Amino acid sequence: MRRLFSLLSGLSLVALGLGFSLGPASAGDGGNDGGCRGDVVVNLDVWVWSRPGHDTYQFGLSQPLEPGTWSVSTESHDGYEGRAITNQLHEQWMLEFLSGATVVATVGPTTDIPDGTDNGTSSDHFGPVILSQPVDSLRVVHYLESTKGGTDSVTADCVGLDLIVPPLPTTTTVAPTTTTTEPPTTTTVPTTVPPTTTTVPTTVPPTTTTVPTTVPPTTSTVPTTVPPTTTAVSPVGGTVGPPPSPPPPTPTVGFTAPLVRGPIPLLQAHVDCRAGTIDATVVNDGDQPTAVDVFLVEQSAATGIDLPAGGSSLVEFDIPPESEGQVLRLVVSDPAGVVDTGRVLVDCESPADIQASLVVRCQDDSVQLSLFNRGQESSVVDVLVERSG
Repeated sequence: MRRLFSLLSGLSLVALGLGFSLGPASAGDGGNDGGCRGDVVVNLDVWVWSRPGHDTYQFGLSQPLEPGTWSVSTESHDGYEGRAITNQLHEQWMLEFLSGATVVATVGPTTDIPDGTDNGTSSDHFGPVILSQPVDSLRVVHYLESTKGGTDSVTADCVGLDLIVPPLPTTTTVAPTTTTTEPPTTTTVPTTVPPTTTTVPTTVPPTTTTVPTTVPPTTSTVPTTVPPTTTAVSPVGGTVGPPPSPPPPTPTVGFTAPLVRGPIPLLQAHVDCRAGTIDATVVNDGDQPTAVDVFLVEQSAATGIDLPAGGSSLVEFDIPPESEGQVLRLVVSDPAGVVDTGRVLVDCESPADIQASLVVRCQDDSVQLSLFNRGQESSVVDVLVERSG
């Protein structure tokens, strides 16, 4: 029996010797090996829980986010020994976008971390998120109010942001100015005089001229104002006056056409591990209908859909084989070109989880070692048997 215990004390699992390949089992624990992707990535790594002073954290941005329409992705995790036997239903958090002290937009809550495992993760995608003004800080807020009790701690790992639509330019309409010109006043001077009347000169300078008229002692002198043009004076018995004036211009009334945004297709995508599909939802956030094609780049697969104004449509792609752990790309395009893109991480398998059991068989003076993989990924382990004494 002493020799048997000596054999047991020398049995260990180390990284050399005989190799074993263990296939995946039907269930297992998750890991925290994801990451956020986007035009802007903010690494948070902050632990929040439902207690005063621990339920909110604010982060300043070195470069403000510009106004426009954004898509937002988040990563969260929670892990510790013994977590598999706990029951926490609100390991979730919200994300606030701030301009100074003003909350411009809020997304969330994130998906609750799955229970029944020591290490769990969740990945979420939100959009579209409209920022009406520049954002200079982000604030992580635990989903539960601190006064409700409980813990439900969760680590907010990171935030990925993609600018989908930049802000529309501001259009200023200037009303036209209308000017009305009054027609000039024309004065007609009678020129009929008795036979003894003196001849009046026919050349009139371009100034105001007073033309005296010789009449009998009972006739008064009438002054005549001539506009700054050359006026023809007809012989005795004719009429003196300027040429006829053109009609006044017709006033122009201003008209401003209504602003048309046109179609704005936006992509939202996630992986449905249970169904084995990649679900791509395209939303038309504009005021005009459109037709688009949705592509899964790694599969060279495309589906055409018609989108009414304000409508949406769901397109499902089968998860390609051998794509576990890979980032797949989706593209939405119309006849003019690409209008939106998206990325999803295929993370449907949990890592290997190797467990060992040792049985002493006294009846035949032997030891039985059993290895079992509770994870969903294959693994190779080495076993070394050492004898001592």
